[in-house]
Amino acid sequence: DVFKVFTGTYSFQQFTEGKSFIGTKHNLSNQLTKGPLRATYQSSFLQSKDLLNSTSFYRHKSGVNLKVKKMQLNFSDELEHNMFHLLPNDSVLNRSYQFWEWEGSVTNTDTTGNYLKLFYKERKDLRAYSRVLSDSASAQNAGLQFNLIRFRNHVLRTSFTLRQLKFLGPNLAGNAPNNNMVSRFEYAPKLWKGFLQSTVYFESGYGLELKREFSYIEVAAGQGQYYWNDYNGNGIKELNEFELALYPDQAIYIRVWTPTNTYVRVNRDQFSYSMFLRPSVFKKQNSSSFVKFMSRFSTQTAYRIDKKNQASTELLRLDLFDVRSMDTSLIAMSYNFRQALFFNQSSPVFGFDYTYSDNRNKQLLTNGFEARDVLLHELHVQIGRAHV
Repeated sequence: DVFKVFTGTYSFQQFTEGKSFIGTKHNLSNQLTKGPLRATYQSSFLQSKDLLNSTSFYRHKSGVNLKVKKMQLNFSDELEHNMFHLLPNDSVLNRSYQFWEWEGSVTNTDTTGNYLKLFYKERKDLRAYSRVLSDSASAQNAGLQFNLIRFRNHVLRTSFTLRQLKFLGPNLAGNAPNNNMVSRFEYAPKLWKGFLQSTVYFESGYGLELKREFSYIEVAAGQGQYYWNDYNGNGIKELNEFELALYPDQAIYIRVWTPTNTYVRVNRDQFSYSMFLRPSVFKKQNSSSFVKFMSRFSTQTAYRIDKKNQASTELLRLDLFDVRSMDTSLIAMSYNFRQALFFNQSSPVFGFDYTYSDNRNKQLLTNGFEARDVLLHELHVQIGRAHV
């Protein structure tokens, strides 16, 4: 029976508003399944027209999967074509674009145990230049993924990806290809009946970092976040003279981020660790008074550091955990540490929690670096249904 092998749906929608606007949308969804072969196709086509503009939007996603013994061959692609035209001459507007991305991969079919994937992926982008849709960039990716999920309390995930980006646009064609490498490692153990739940994550790679440019705009009093302090008395509002306002009447400036076209090559290393301890899992009906008392406590620890340094031949810098160093090669740094202690966390009668957090950031601007440190102590006490 052909209907057991192939299924498909089609829908049509239309919206009109007098003679000022008309829009139509077509949706198509197909699926083919025969033995070890499965293929899918989904698409959408939208057209609209008003008194000034006309648009056309097409998007599709497709996939083909073929099982061969204990392996599976996969192919998928995605295309998006979005055009904006100015009436009456139907000229192409600069916000028009198109991209096409496809991926081929080989995976194993045993999803209950170890998972392995080898893949290759390409993407091509087009943008409107001088009212003509032209090539903008192309990217090639290759890598592998491995997940160990057979053991429920010891989940391990790793991946490694190489990427090359080529600039093809009229103003970018002279730029050298951008090569990127990213490797990830994640381990999530759950030990001693859930007393310890933890996650370890590490990522290392290299690529490009965008330089940022900020400007400050004056707003109504109390609506901003910053105030200006003319330290050198020259009457010029310089970027390093703006600070966070202490009082609402001082908060008369907001900071606006403006993107730039300047990039620097960086090595990036990221490490994060979280741990949750719950002594309550050991509590039993006949437990000692000490065990019952300790079961009222729980603690949560979270640590994360993300560093970007000027590109070098080192795959892993030994100073990854140094948060105080201001090495000249340091481009950006984000450090977060949070420690929380809970007592009677779920009790509606009485409980408290204490939190200590330390946050430090450094980022690259066009006129230098900006660094900020925030240290915080918080204590919350719950008595009955009230919070203090």
